[in-house]
Amino acid sequence: MAEQAANGSWDNENTDHTMDACRNLMLVSDTFKDKEKYTPIIEKGVRWLIDIKNEQGWGDFPEEPSNVERSADGLDTLLKYRRFCSRKPMSDFWAFSK
Repeated sequence: MAEQAANGSWDNENTDHTMDACRNLMLVSDTFKDKEKYTPIIEKGVRWLIDIKNEQGWGDFPEEPSNVERSADGLDTLLKYRRFCSRKPMSDFWAFSK
């Protein structure tokens, strides 16, 4: 994924866009049975998200104060990553994709 920065983020360290990219790659790579190809990219993005989290959660960019929307997105991303790593189908986790 050429758009991913060396540190694992997307779109100039935009937290929301990095979360979206990770979640989208998890669902698409699982749906199309191409997890091995995208797992390193997803892991790099999730690692960046964990590294930039502050005490309360996430802001829209690193070093910004956390906000409820971004912190909820961060938790959603980490829960979906946990499911992704479990080798269970992601479609069972995303109810609307059944």
